[in-house]
Amino acid sequence: MTTSELKKHNRRQVYRLIHEHRTIAKTSIASELHLSFPTISQLLTELEGEGLVSKNGFFESTGGRKPGIFSCVGDARIAIGIELIKEHFQVTATDLYGAILFEKTYPIPFLNEESFFCRFGDIVQSFITDHEIPESRILGIGIALQGLVSCDKTAITYGAILKNSDLTVDRFRKYLDHPLMLIHDSEAAATDALWNFTDIKDALFLSLSRNIGGALIINRQIHQGAFYPSGLFEHMTLIPDGAACYCGKKGCLEAYCSVRKLLDGMDPTLELFFSNLHKGEPLHQIRWNQFLLYLSIAIDNLQMALNCDVILGGHLAPYLEQDDLDTLTLLVKKDSAFNQGRPPIHLYKNSCIARGAALHQIRQFIDSV
Repeated sequence: MTTSELKKHNRRQVYRLIHEHRTIAKTSIASELHLSFPTISQLLTELEGEGLVSKNGFFESTGGRKPGIFSCVGDARIAIGIELIKEHFQVTATDLYGAILFEKTYPIPFLNEESFFCRFGDIVQSFITDHEIPESRILGIGIALQGLVSCDKTAITYGAILKNSDLTVDRFRKYLDHPLMLIHDSEAAATDALWNFTDIKDALFLSLSRNIGGALIINRQIHQGAFYPSGLFEHMTLIPDGAACYCGKKGCLEAYCSVRKLLDGMDPTLELFFSNLHKGEPLHQIRWNQFLLYLSIAIDNLQMALNCDVILGGHLAPYLEQDDLDTLTLLVKKDSAFNQGRPPIHLYKNSCIARGAALHQIRQFIDSV
């Protein structure tokens, strides 16, 4: 490294460490990064001057002068995340720790027409203005939507659900003057879950929402496939020549384990479905048992291939109870000869796809300080 490159590297390491620990003393930074006190002092002064780090009081003394407490300024930068689905879109603003500062859902259906993008841009800009978010602090806007996204996150490459296969980020840029990226909604949901499961290294993430989705997490990174995302679990064949899927195939997991399929012909909302289920309605119990059975087959197949933890998130997750998770685990293990040391199934009830879209911006920023 050149001297300039080394300084940038050290600066990034110091900032990451402070962000990770939330509060830390200069001596601890020196101990973990093996940097000299003059180097750390210089970098802290720079970071403080830019408003990214602040000194807030002192730790208790263990002998001698009390060490100062350094922490990241959470709202020094703000990321905007948006979940855009067929029926509505949700806008969130998050700080550098992923905490949601503001959020609002707008019941405006998606239309692949210029009038929608114009209105969408006006609403998002009003959201920023109404909450008095300084333009200079905005990292960018991540838009999570249904559809496969190009590797550079600028275009939809397949969009059967929203009929948006021709969509590019430029349609949004005409009305929003901020850095923008498009994100597959399943990847955003997985990013959100990964941010909160700090002790998980490898996992299969399944987003149980109106349409099912997924992502493969390897070494705490969302694995990208060669041509398509690696987590298109929803289109693996569950039942040969089974129910029709929107992708054109038959028997896909999507046709059996999406929220849309769960509610089909039963109830208009998850709230009503689970209310009737908990009342002991026989038809709801049959539908739910069938849903869990199909989901267990998919999880068993995926774990046989990848042998790692499973995280269940999405809009369905908040309605799942421990009894449901226990039943699902038993179904996964039923008739299997490989249950010793089987990786666990985790439930993530606080899933927020819009926040996951914002976290992409935050991770990029932390990696670039």
